Amino acid sequence: MADPTTATQIPNDDCTVSVVLCCFNGRAYIGDQIDSVLGQTRMPDEIILADDGSNDGTLDVAVERISRALASRPLRLTVLDHERRLGVTANFSRAIDAASGDVVFLADQDDVWRADKISTQLADLQCKPGSMLSVSNARLIGADGSDRHTDLFGAIRVSARDIESITGESPSAWLVRRSVFPGMTFALRRRVVECALPIPPLWPHDYWLSLIAASLGSITVSTEHLVDYRQHESNTVGLVPHTTAYRIGRVRSERTAELYATRFSVLRERLSAIPNAEIGALAAVEGKSRFEARRAALHPNRVRRSLQISAMAMAGSYSRYASNGVANGVRDALSAGGA
Repeated sequence: MADPTTATQIPNDDCTVSVVLCCFNGRAYIGDQIDSVLGQTRMPDEIILADDGSNDGTLDVAVERISRALASRPLRLTVLDHERRLGVTANFSRAIDAASGDVVFLADQDDVWRADKISTQLADLQCKPGSMLSVSNARLIGADGSDRHTDLFGAIRVSARDIESITGESPSAWLVRRSVFPGMTFALRRRVVECALPIPPLWPHDYWLSLIAASLGSITVSTEHLVDYRQHESNTVGLVPHTTAYRIGRVRSERTAELYATRFSVLRERLSAIPNAEIGALAAVEGKSRFEARRAALHPNRVRRSLQISAMAMAGSYSRYASNGVANGVRDALSAGGA
């Protein structure tokens, strides 16, 4: 691990940084996260703290911890409270909308940032001016902070070849197949924020943001562990390692094509309204939307269904748009209802 004290600093002093920290009943861990944000080698200019109706004193702990730092640091704090739960997507959407920085970092309440996370990701964006989003790898830790001796990319099986595709000229062509990057690794340019809001309620906020970013430019991926990603029983969105058993289980699981068809139809409409959205991104999203609509409409009769699946497989649709390629075709065949 690199020494965070020697991290490259961003020479552009005009670049402002917002950290969006969303929380819900995270009293046990949020103090560690806040300390890691306040201990950055490149301090943020503002923190947006959005609480989604906690009843365990999370907001009090967070405000008190940040307020102590305000006396010695030129830092702005905006607190967004809500008595009733909005849900993860809506809470992040309103919090991101309140951020004013040129670059917006997303933070979860139970993780811990490496001290050079902000400076490293700002440097990544600066080195690639066309990049709209910087993401990083993360080290997995237990509830007590113990090292689980694996990382995010390993757990979800993101390979070097995958990273090459995601950081290439057509990130959308890869990302329409699967969502891989959790939002707590994100650093977003202002342009992404402007085009992404409001985030549709059917979408996970991080997947939506990554696809909007891919439609506007490129993505940078750091393999460094810039976050300690805490795994515990109360994770709002936990991580399931993509083991062979998990992948087999996914093949045999219930279809969600109708949901994906609806999601990507909404995304297609949004991209159509964005000036200068990448043509390749529009094509990838349109193709994904049509593919999932066809899967949702597969005939219940096993024979007719198999013929439809074979036609899509021969056309390369499963390879281009399905998260597990032809394995998703097997799943579709297994879910046939008729004889």
